[in-house]
Amino acid sequence: MNKNNSVVVTIVVIIIVAIGLYFAFRKPAVDTVPDDTINTPIVKTPVPVTTTKTYTDPSNTFSFSYPDELTVKAGDATKPWRTNTTVAGKQLASVTIPSSSQPNTNFSEAILSIGSSNNSLAVKNCSTAQNGESAKGEVMINGLKTAKITLSDAGAGNFYDTTSYRFVHNSQCYSVEYTIHSTNIANYTAGTKTEFNPQTAVVVLEKMVQSFSFAPSATIQTSFEGTWTGPEGTSLAIIKTGTAYTLSFVMLDGPIKVSGVESTNGITFTRKGKSLTLVHSSGIDTGMKYLVDKKNCVAVKITTALATEGYCKD
Repeated sequence: MNKNNSVVVTIVVIIIVAIGLYFAFRKPAVDTVPDDTINTPIVKTPVPVTTTKTYTDPSNTFSFSYPDELTVKAGDATKPWRTNTTVAGKQLASVTIPSSSQPNTNFSEAILSIGSSNNSLAVKNCSTAQNGESAKGEVMINGLKTAKITLSDAGAGNFYDTTSYRFVHNSQCYSVEYTIHSTNIANYTAGTKTEFNPQTAVVVLEKMVQSFSFAPSATIQTSFEGTWTGPEGTSLAIIKTGTAYTLSFVMLDGPIKVSGVESTNGITFTRKGKSLTLVHSSGIDTGMKYLVDKKNCVAVKITTALATEGYCKD
C-alpha cells in the first residue's frame, strides 16, 4: 500500500469512528417525554359555563337574566322595596345566592332585589345618598342613567354590604340593588371556616344588574290626554287646554269633573276636598289588582301615599 492510500484509509476510519460515537452518545428525542406519558392522551379541563334564564315580571314591565341554578321570587309585600328607607313602596322581584355557593366560609347569602315607589319623597330623593349611604357616581344600565349608592352595615357579628342602582322612570323611583351578607370570621373556631371571596358573588350579581331592562312595550305615553279605562265600569277622560286640564271621572259613586294643572310629577287637582296628583304608571303600580297586567296607565295618589286608584289604555 502506498503512502497516499494509507492516508485515505486513515481518514475513512476516523469518519466512521466519529459517526459511531455520535449515535452512541446522542440522547434520543423521545427521552424528553417521561415514559409514563408517552402513550397518555392529552385531556383538556373543561371550562365551566353558567347558563342563564330570563325573568320577566307579571306585568311585562321589566326583565333581567339570572343563573340557571338560582330561582327568582316574585315581589314580597312584607319586604321593603329597597334597603335603608321607611318610605312605602313595592318589592317587585328578588334572587338569592345561597351560602352553599361558597361552602365552609363565612358567606351567609347575597340577595338581589328590584323594587319601586311612586311616593313623592322617594321620587324626589331617588338619586340622593342618605342615612349613612355613599354616592358612587352615575352608571348606565342598558340606556338607563342610574345613581350608584352603597351602604355598609354591621351588627351582632353580621356584615351587610349593599350596592344600589336607583333611577326615576315613569314617575317612579326604581331600585336595582344587592346586599352581601357575611359573618365575622373571628366568631368561628380556628380552622373551621375560611374567609369568603366577595368578588365571586359580586361578579354574578353585577351580571344580573347589568342585564336589567324595561320591555319596549312598557314605555308609557307622555301625554295624559284621552280616555282611560278603570275596573268595574270606571273611567277617566282628560282634555288639555294650554297648561290646564279637565278631568272627567266616572266613579262607582257617580261622575265628577275637576280642573287640574301641570306639575313636576304630573297633574295636580282637588277632588272632594283632597289634594291629589295624577301620574303615569304601570298597571302594577296603580295599586289595583284588576290592572296588574296593564302597562300604559295613570294613577291617582295623595302626595305622600301610594296609589290606590288607576286607569289604563291597554
